[in-house]
Amino acid sequence: MNEKYLIGDIVIFQRTFYKHYGLYIGENKIIHRDNINLMNKFKSKVKINNIDDIPGKQKNGNYIYDRERLPIDKTLKMAYSHLNETGKYDIFTNNCEHFVTMVCYGKKESKQIKNLINIIQFTTILGLLFIKKPL
Repeated sequence: MNEKYLIGDIVIFQRTFYKHYGLYIGENKIIHRDNINLMNKFKSKVKINNIDDIPGKQKNGNYIYDRERLPIDKTLKMAYSHLNETGKYDIFTNNCEHFVTMVCYGKKESKQIKNLINIIQFTTILGLLFIKKPL
């Protein structure tokens, strides 16, 4: 039994350069969207795994979205309705964080992608400011 998480908690797995997201469903298991590579075509699949089989340092992610969550029973029903669903994996529109926010809040969102886009925009603007114009 995992006393660290409650059923319906968002679990974040910190990886080297990104975070992986899943939804705790009890009995030490999470449901999550995982990317798979079949013949060089990136696809994803919603599946259930043991929480300890997912690489990365775990932490509770319930605090990262300051919105009202859907009721847990609705969240779980929606998550299970997507179980074994496969589709195109898209870092910008269809990743693990999008899946978790969709079932928990009713809207797909990825804060880490928003942050990445902000960093790219900032460094681009900064770079343009410091480009020397030819004399």
